[in-house]
Amino acid sequence: MAKDTITVTGKNSCACHCGNYTEVTKTYKNYCPRCGKSGTLADSPKRTVGPEGEITCDVKLGGCGADYCINCGGDKSNRTSCSREDWKLKPADASDDEDNESSASTYKDMILDLISVWDGDVECRIEDNKIYINKIPSTDTAKISLIEGANIISDSVNIHDVNPDTINTLVAVWGNDNKTITIKDNRLIKRFGEKKQVSQAVKKIVTYSEEKVEKSSTSDED
Repeated sequence: MAKDTITVTGKNSCACHCGNYTEVTKTYKNYCPRCGKSGTLADSPKRTVGPEGEITCDVKLGGCGADYCINCGGDKSNRTSCSREDWKLKPADASDDEDNESSASTYKDMILDLISVWDGDVECRIEDNKIYINKIPSTDTAKISLIEGANIISDSVNIHDVNPDTINTLVAVWGNDNKTITIKDNRLIKRFGEKKQVSQAVKKIVTYSEEKVEKSSTSDED
């Protein structure tokens, strides 16, 4: 068996019952499409299969343990039919273009499988030949900040910072005994120091009392 190929003799053993139940000899590229590793395929190293035999991505060789039908090269993880087409072993005479297309499809499906278990929206992007996968937080809990040069284009949005002289501590004085109510913005105080303004809410409180006056009675006889 060459390092880059594997030749095995056996019968069809997958769930889709490919071909006739006769012994065949097949040669595949020694590459496992499930884990993307080369040189890990072996002729039924488990020795627990029936007379059909199978090809296994041998864990002793660093493989993932996936099993393949000798006749069609199909992945046997599905008990009712052959698994996905891009998980089939490639014949030894397959062109490099077919391999590249299969690898790209395999990696894409792998990413889709990875992000499918997450709830909500997921962002997948490529930067500098690296793949980044981020879960987008729910708008109900996410805190949105506009940062120039980071998540906005400065040509389209003008950012104006808080004026350092903005009042950040307001003291309202009210009542004849000068009671006060103070409102503070601690975030601005931390940045610029306290900028206080004292305002007289009510200059004077006037109280009124009701005085009852008794009316005197008059007589026509007077």
